[in-house]
Amino acid sequence: MFKRDYDKEPIVIEDYNPQIAFYSFIFVLMPLIFSLIYFFGHSARFLFAFCFFIIPPLKVYLNTRGKRKIVLTSENIKYYHEENILKNIYIKDVTAIRKGFQDYYTERQNLSDFGSFLTILFFPFIILVNVVVIVIKTLFHFFFFGGKYRFYDSFFIIEDDEIINIMPISEKEYREVCQYFKDTKNVKCDELKVFFKYSYGYEMDIFNN
Repeated sequence: MFKRDYDKEPIVIEDYNPQIAFYSFIFVLMPLIFSLIYFFGHSARFLFAFCFFIIPPLKVYLNTRGKRKIVLTSENIKYYHEENILKNIYIKDVTAIRKGFQDYYTERQNLSDFGSFLTILFFPFIILVNVVVIVIKTLFHFFFFGGKYRFYDSFFIIEDDEIINIMPISEKEYREVCQYFKDTKNVKCDELKVFFKYSYGYEMDIFNN
């Protein structure tokens, strides 16, 4: 069987995770703000709070939309912002490949110890956020690309503490990535273990590498 030369013909996957994260953030924040307005009044105050919280995520969204991609070659997997390499994981150094559904894609989303502690106190909120991510991804696949949505639609490439999240948006991309894992790591997609991160936040300071 002909084996693809990934150096001459690399796989290029557009990264939509920052957009998914933004849509999910809005989907959670807006009902919360409007609920507070409904029950407690002070609409101007809460709308100001909404604007205050929305500015950083909106900045990330505008600065990443259409500018992120993941390139898979025979030797490494590179994560780009425009032409800048944000992350480079060599195939030989990959410690694990996992499947998952979350929009966790960079260590910049890691919470502080206090932030992680708060997520334990608000466990139902964690469930809500993950449900929202699933709903947003389903709508994203269906309306924007008319594609088939898999519950575990993302692949997490792990090198110790480093992670690159690959989310194939079409059936063709999904098959190509699975074949890539088989060719380079002798790993089958249907045998991958599940990746799940209990708590994480939103990417900030995207240009401070």
